[in-house]
Amino acid sequence: SLDVSRNAALKELHCYESQLTSLDVSKNTALTHLSCHYNQLSSLDVSKNTALTSLLCYDNQLSSLDISQNIQLELSHCHVGSQSDTSHTNIELTLYVNSTQIGQTLDWGNDQVNVVLKQ
Repeated sequence: SLDVSRNAALKELHCYESQLTSLDVSKNTALTHLSCHYNQLSSLDVSKNTALTSLLCYDNQLSSLDISQNIQLELSHCHVGSQSDTSHTNIELTLYVNSTQIGQTLDWGNDQVNVVLKQ
């Protein structure tokens, strides 16, 4: 685990490929860039990180991700579920982008992933 709770003014956090199983960034409200890909995170709460413009959280074990509070987000590369894990069937990922709602269903092997983009 990585404790960044005392770094409230932290703007960038690069903690990829660190074998993290948990990451709490709720006190890092100035965070604009978070790279936490290639870890073992099963959850990630970025609801308090409203200044976030870049989020890279792919290749984790996330079952859900809510970025509805991250209206400044410009770059996001995140996977929810895993191609090899069939227990995550019919996952709905909701992204909020520029007042536009776009729905799309992706066929991911035996899994069906529903992607909804909206503001």
